[in-house]
Amino acid sequence: MSLMSLTGMVSRGRTTPLEGTMRYEFSMQWRRWAMWLPVLVAAAIMLTFVSSDRVTYYRVFSAPAAVGTFALLFNFITPIACGLVLADRLARDRHLHVDEVLESLPASPRPRVWGKALGAMLATMVPWVVIELVGFGFLAAYKHTVSVLVLGVAAFLTINLPALLFTAALSVVLPVVLWTPAYRFLFIGLWFWAGLDPSRIPSISSSLLAPNGGYAAAGLFGGAGGYAGASGALIRFGPLAPPPTTATGLLSVLLILALAAGVLAVGPVLLRAQRRT
Repeated sequence: MSLMSLTGMVSRGRTTPLEGTMRYEFSMQWRRWAMWLPVLVAAAIMLTFVSSDRVTYYRVFSAPAAVGTFALLFNFITPIACGLVLADRLARDRHLHVDEVLESLPASPRPRVWGKALGAMLATMVPWVVIELVGFGFLAAYKHTVSVLVLGVAAFLTINLPALLFTAALSVVLPVVLWTPAYRFLFIGLWFWAGLDPSRIPSISSSLLAPNGGYAAAGLFGGAGGYAGASGALIRFGPLAPPPTTATGLLSVLLILALAAGVLAVGPVLLRAQRRT
């Protein structure tokens, strides 16, 4: 699908601007095979933690706890790879000088921002999902229960998907005002900082706002590996760092989704400001 085909679809009313942008971005990202490599490599590294003898680490966990722990482990570096891949989606339009064509379409900047983030994210998510499902298959074989596969889908939706949506929102919007290589460098630092031990370095990793899914893993599945509600944190977050429970796990998921939506809502404002300057 080309840019002109997207323009034709929208102008003739065959689809909404959001749907057209999502289809175009999905197709573009899907065909960029080289851009899959960071995600494939990162996900494959995480897969090694349930292969060979390493799978025995999960013997002391119940099936839900094993699933939650493994899904949280995927959030350690895989979102970083996705952020690196998605960081050029809006900035690329400016570099290729197609802004004028896109601005001539009968649509506001909002569907352009949301469509780019969601369409490119869905394409980038494919290798992540496939490899993580293979890992859940290893866990199911080790635990001798197919319930791990069902729990794995739930874990992806509540632990991994919010982190990926948050990553996509930041990586599509912020490069509008930041030099793309600088954003990539800062995003890597942000993601590692948000997952650091809060008893050693001040970090949000013990709070409900941590985007790495620690609360969902601990509260919804009883997983280990995060710092959700850690009492030894250097910074006291009070109500934002309650003990992990089902309720606080769901609340954290909603807060992360709200943060992602807020970032995407700012995107059209930044595009208009960039146009004026």
